Amino acid sequence: MVKTKILFYLTCFFLFGIILSFSAFASDSVLISEVNYNPLNPSDEYIEITVRDDFGADIDTTGWYITTFDGEQNISFPAVLDFGEFDYLSVRTGSGVDDIDATDGSATIYLNLGSNILDDSSDEIALYDASSNLIDFVRYNGGNSGILLQNWQSADLGPTALTGESVQIHGEDIDSSENWVSGHPTEANPNKLNMEIEDGFGTTIDIEVTNGANRLI
Repeated sequence: MVKTKILFYLTCFFLFGIILSFSAFASDSVLISEVNYNPLNPSDEYIEITVRDDFGADIDTTGWYITTFDGEQNISFPAVLDFGEFDYLSVRTGSGVDDIDATDGSATIYLNLGSNILDDSSDEIALYDASSNLIDFVRYNGGNSGILLQNWQSADLGPTALTGESVQIHGEDIDSSENWVSGHPTEANPNKLNMEIEDGFGTTIDIEVTNGANRLI
C-alpha cells in the first residue's frame, strides 16, 4: 500500500511538472518578438519568433502555424534544426530559400505566399503549436478583428511602427504594448533600441539598448 501511494504521488508530481513546463512554454518562453508589418520594401515583411529559455532539448516546430484571423488558412511552417535557447526564427511571407538550421542562433523560413498577410495599418497575429495550443499573441494599431487572446486588454491598442521601422519587444511584459517599441528592423537578431539624449551641456549622446542574446553572426 505504501509503495502504491508513493508511486501515485510520484506520478502526480511528474504530470504536474509536465503541465507547469508546458504552461511556462506556452505563456512566455517562446514569443513573437518583432513584427515588420509595413516595410519600405513589401517583400521584407516578416514575423520574428524568439526562444527565451533553455528547455534542455531542441524545440520541434513541425506543424506550428500562424494566423492573422483574416480568413486565410492556418499558415504552417517546417521543423527548424537545433532551434532552442536564445535562438531567433524569422518567418517571411514572401518568396526565398529557407534557412532551417538555427545552429548559428538564427533561421529564416519563407511562406512563399502570393501576397502579404499583415495589414499595413492594423492587425493581430497568433502563433500556435501543432496541437492548436496558443503560444503567443500580439496586435498592433488596435487590430482589425476585435480578437483578444492571452491577457491583452481591449483598451491596449498595441504598438505602432514608424515608417521604415518594425515593432519590437523590450522587456518582460508580453501581454501588452508597454514594452514594445518602434525601431530599426533587426530580423532574426536581438532587438535594438536606438535613441539620443542630451547630457545637459549641449552634447548629444547616442544610446543603443539591446534586448535578447548578444551573439556574433
